[in-house]
Amino acid sequence: MRGLAKSSRSRAATRSKGTTTADTFPVFVLGAPRSGTTLVRWILDTHSRIHCPGETRFLLALRDFYESPHTVPNLTALGMTEARLIEHLRALVLAIMGELTAKAGKSRWAEKTPYYSVLPNFIRTLFGGECKFIIVIRHALDTALSMVNALEEKLWIPGLRMVHETDQQFGLTDIPLLRAARIWSSYCEHLDAFRSLYPECCFVVRYEDLVAHPKRVASGMFEFIGEKLEPGLLEAVFRSDHGGGFGDPKIRRTRSIESDRTGDWKSLSSGTLKVVSPIVNAQLAVWGYPKIELSRAGPRRAGVYRNRVRRCPRAPGGLDAAQAARPCWACTVYRRLTRATT
Repeated sequence: MRGLAKSSRSRAATRSKGTTTADTFPVFVLGAPRSGTTLVRWILDTHSRIHCPGETRFLLALRDFYESPHTVPNLTALGMTEARLIEHLRALVLAIMGELTAKAGKSRWAEKTPYYSVLPNFIRTLFGGECKFIIVIRHALDTALSMVNALEEKLWIPGLRMVHETDQQFGLTDIPLLRAARIWSSYCEHLDAFRSLYPECCFVVRYEDLVAHPKRVASGMFEFIGEKLEPGLLEAVFRSDHGGGFGDPKIRRTRSIESDRTGDWKSLSSGTLKVVSPIVNAQLAVWGYPKIELSRAGPRRAGVYRNRVRRCPRAPGGLDAAQAARPCWACTVYRRLTRATT
């Protein structure tokens, strides 16, 4: 990408504007679609100083304009330097987001558009490194299932072919879950490369951690961007007006942060897991999730041991008691088989 090679030049040019300080840096929420980015947007937008509107998506077109093989050469031939062009583009973004922020009565802004996950280096170049990125990660298959469900419910306008994606990137397939898994893996690979290059400007939020321990995760997130978690903020998230715009429409039917919206992928069949696990396992490991491993014994053999466990003489109370007590060999084998498939 052109931005990676020229970021040092652009940084010097954009800093000369002096329009941002450490506690007003723009914040960008990145992550695969259906990974919890809208929940993070609502949490940020509830803060008294931060305006985080619905998805704008206009930076996609701005990046395409900047990366066009004609833009920089033609303007350079007319006497405009590339650094000066960057200044103009940055001023445009600040003007648009500044007006939206002023209308909301806030003093700084954040932007949540999942599709920006493919252009974080352009954003960093645009702001000369003076910006922060919150990367939202959710388990691959929970995310993929959410993509497919949203597609079936017609809640997802772009569907599984987004504005910047091609069949060459994700393979020719009409199997929605397979394509969704490839999208998740591609996004995560891109984001992992970016956070490895610029760890100081990235903060990772795991969706599972956020819904299980919202106060702890939100406190760390706000501290990263130079703010504090305000008293009562999390309780006010679903009572506040977060405006319109693109985003997850299902969140508007939610009344609180729900910790039980994880692990749906565990109900998938072994055949499905066999197909998708090679696609997602590498990135699952990168982001701290266990790889999906299939039991050699399979569900049928596990069922045989389950029946034996029910008759376990050491635990007359049944399966749960058998696993809690000193198990017999059948209990041990069954526990290992079922653990391998979860």
